[in-house]
Amino acid sequence: MGPKAPERYWTPESIETLAKRLNLPNDPDMQDWAYEVADSDRIDEFMAVFVEFSDQPDIRYTLMDILIQSLPFKMRRMTLGGFRPSCAISGNVTKGQLAANSEIASISSLKS
Repeated sequence: MGPKAPERYWTPESIETLAKRLNLPNDPDMQDWAYEVADSDRIDEFMAVFVEFSDQPDIRYTLMDILIQSLPFKMRRMTLGGFRPSCAISGNVTKGQLAANSEIASISSLKS
């Protein structure tokens, strides 16, 4: 068995940094911050910031939790037929994204 991974938690510093960088609410009364600020419409933006903070594990840990909490909403919309990738909305669609969207649509149609 390999070495035990270090325990990670949201830190006040990581929350403050992400709140400022992503213009997210940050109220001391927010109990589960990452859950409350999760937003499936901003997954692409969250991923870009995740890459930006590649050398800051506490920030990446906190942001990954936001991403994880955002995904169920995205998956629910995809399952219900409301899948609208942000790249298609903005008009910046690559061949790879079109292929991925077609594959998702095919999988979704198998469920019905």
